[in-house]
Amino acid sequence: MSQVEFNEENSPSILYAKFQSSNEPPGMVKWLVTKGIAKDASQANMILLVTMVAAIILTAIIFYKFVIGGSSKITPQELQIMHSVHQNMPGIKR
Repeated sequence: MSQVEFNEENSPSILYAKFQSSNEPPGMVKWLVTKGIAKDASQANMILLVTMVAAIILTAIIFYKFVIGGSSKITPQELQIMHSVHQNMPGIKR
């Protein structure tokens, strides 16, 4: 255990220096401007923000519709079918 050596050349300040911010816009912003969908980076950011908000709202609606508030009401006919299936299942002792 006493033979462990540390390499001082790769200190954290050198490793993290590669991740400094640049003046270049992010990829999606650059793509929107390049394709002509947005005129500048500010407009591209607004388009991305509106798209994100719309996606969150759509996700909430779908989640509510299918998971929380879906048509979970059982009709009397369905209840009668479930009851008759349960009574006719083999291996259930009553």
